[in-house]
Amino acid sequence: MAPYFHVNNLIFSNSSSAKVMEAEARQLRQTGKRIAASKSAARRLLAATGMYTSKGEIKPRFR
Repeated sequence: MAPYFHVNNLIFSNSSSAKVMEAEARQLRQTGKRIAASKSAARRLLAATGMYTSKGEIKPRFR
């Protein structure tokens, strides 16, 4: 089974919102690095958008 990357949605009080945003930004950067580091993960992400084939090529209707 292929690994899936996701971002956790956290809801806290307003006093901790800056820390929550920093943690979420850090998690987004880490996820982006994991996806960019793997050719197969990058292709899965592109294919999930519906604009690209499983080989990483843009579909003709979006050219």
